[in-house]
Amino acid sequence: MRRVKSSTSGVVRASLLGAAAISVSACNPIEVLFPEDPRLGDEPINICAARVRAKMTYEESQALENTPGRFVPSYLYDITLLDLEAIQDLIAKGADDTMGTRLIRANNDPTAAVEQFKRQQVDTKGALFLNRKPALYKVRGQAQPASTILESGCKRQLTNTRLREVTWTRAASNPAPEEKTETETETETVPEAEGDVIDVPNLGGVQ
Repeated sequence: MRRVKSSTSGVVRASLLGAAAISVSACNPIEVLFPEDPRLGDEPINICAARVRAKMTYEESQALENTPGRFVPSYLYDITLLDLEAIQDLIAKGADDTMGTRLIRANNDPTAAVEQFKRQQVDTKGALFLNRKPALYKVRGQAQPASTILESGCKRQLTNTRLREVTWTRAASNPAPEEKTETETETETVPEAEGDVIDVPNLGGVQ
């Protein structure tokens, strides 16, 4: 008697291939090739705080929770996806939009310029590093308890931007008026023209 092969395995294989074809066709090919940028849109404050805290060392995280006193934070934001109108608004409010250009000119090296930008002392109006990716915005916050630093930085995060790094220094006991309300030890002077750049050690904080 001739043995007849079962067609069950063939049916199963055909079903699986059909399901896979349906699954692939259901996917937007643009989304597969270019997944949505996580910097798009608004980010809930608690998600932002958790994301930034995850980059911290254990010591830094504990310092934010348990250190008494008041501190002056500096916030570094990725603004690569921020629209032109919003960037112009930051500039109109006093943000230094030429700091990045000056640092590149002084360093002759964009990478070194970015690292120096991250260490710069900035005021409450902030400074911009434009014309490269990622575009950056660094701004100084107000003196506050350590426990509120992350929340404050996430609250001022604009749509289509993301908080990248946070550093903080202890607020001065006797603050001077206006722009010298708090002192930071992570200071450098941005050169106006080409010349030597003084490297100042970076403070502890999120990198």
